Amino acid sequence: MTPTHARLPWLGMALAAACAAAPARAQVFTDTVIVQDSACIGVDCASGENFGFDTLRLKGNNLRLHFADTSATGSFPTRDWRLILNDTDNGGPSFFAIEDADAGRIPFRIEGDAPADALYVDATGHVGIGQAHPMLDLHILSGNTPALRFEQDGASGFRPQTWDMGGNEAGFFIRDTSHGGALALRIQPDAGDDAMVIEGGTGHVGYGTATPEAPLHVRADVPNNLPHLLLESIQPTGRAEIWMRDGNAGADNDTMRLQLNDDDFNISFNGTGGTELRISKNGDVTVLRGDLMVKKGDVIVGGTRLNVPDYVFAEGYELMPLDDLAAFIARNRHLPGIPSAGDVAATGLGMAQMQMALLRTVEEQTLYILELRAELAALRARIAQD
Repeated sequence: MTPTHARLPWLGMALAAACAAAPARAQVFTDTVIVQDSACIGVDCASGENFGFDTLRLKGNNLRLHFADTSATGSFPTRDWRLILNDTDNGGPSFFAIEDADAGRIPFRIEGDAPADALYVDATGHVGIGQAHPMLDLHILSGNTPALRFEQDGASGFRPQTWDMGGNEAGFFIRDTSHGGALALRIQPDAGDDAMVIEGGTGHVGYGTATPEAPLHVRADVPNNLPHLLLESIQPTGRAEIWMRDGNAGADNDTMRLQLNDDDFNISFNGTGGTELRISKNGDVTVLRGDLMVKKGDVIVGGTRLNVPDYVFAEGYELMPLDDLAAFIARNRHLPGIPSAGDVAATGLGMAQMQMALLRTVEEQTLYILELRAELAALRARIAQD
């Protein structure tokens, strides 16, 4: 293509002349117009215009190219469109835009000084942002934290909310931009396979497994005996809790809560009025809704401290004479201090009290044996003297 008008036919020369100087009356061509070289349209076109490789040039200020669809029958589309170059105001922005002329809206705009390959669609349909060789359907390239923003502006009556999703050398993240920029989700590099899996069909969540066998399945290679599951409160006076509930929780209050705070570990059941079992960090074990409490070696049942029968070995403890013991057994058919079969059938068996009663009986039997041994030794001594 040559940047000269020497080969323009007379009709093309007439068109160029008409565009270079505003005529008093518009020229109307009722036949096809063919320009076999370059053409310039606009009040600033020069007679010696150097076109370079341009075929058509619009030259002037407030450049606009309007596409007016005059369809007026049936359901043919009639929307008008306009190509716009730059703002018309002094100091306004430089841009290239496509305007929906009927609606007066600009759905597409490119600002001046946009970087190379700001938007690139390759032959496969892949879209690159900042990337001339997109490798996937959407490929974003940036020197610092490529990211996407999801912003709900409130125009439809919903509360405004903004989320950012991006990635960099520190990891992949989702940021709650509307609330202090908190990183609600973060995946660090080299997290490994199946760090978190949500199974299709069941919705089960697996950590370290692609086939979770429960609603929550944690599987890990645990070097150095690290915990498989850790619950931690970030507040110094806070607490960590696990709640377990069956399908009838609303009807029969079948909810169990495991709670750890600064002082102790508690197990409670919803609807019972409080803690059922407490394990204090000093080693105390308390059953608050039952009958047993163990506290640093002491045993308390039903609020009463159990008296471990070491008193049997104290000086002054009087054993029941064996004759009286024999008479008691013959009369009652059980040992003194031990509940009978009838008592157990009627009122049940208190395991803690029974343990203490049996211990007392064993200790008393030991004393009986020691007495008999002493008597036997005395008899042997007398026999030896005779």
